[in-house]
Amino acid sequence: MLPILGEKFSVLSCNKNTTIGLEGCAEHRIIALDKRINALRHYVFHILNHQAGRDFILAENDWFTYRQAMCTSESDVNAGGSLEPVDFAQCLVRLDAQHVSELTSMKSSYESGG
Repeated sequence: MLPILGEKFSVLSCNKNTTIGLEGCAEHRIIALDKRINALRHYVFHILNHQAGRDFILAENDWFTYRQAMCTSESDVNAGGSLEPVDFAQCLVRLDAQHVSELTSMKSSYESGG
């Protein structure tokens, strides 16, 4: 089954002048990027044949595992501090944005027949 990207946090208010507000700003971007990733995944998956679709699902699950591990690693620099969740959230934003770009390229490739 095609994975649906969703977060398990309650979205904080965005305020670029506080640490918790910075986390909230990133969370708002994460939610928006997750919606875009889910839409692109859906589009690409329905173009693929059975085996390619299965491989795509495996790749997307592996990407999610990588995303979590990478952001945990990056945020460990400030482990236990107030910036740890900010670092984690900003990492998610960066990796989600990269993934949107990758999936958009994949979608464009299929649309052009290439």
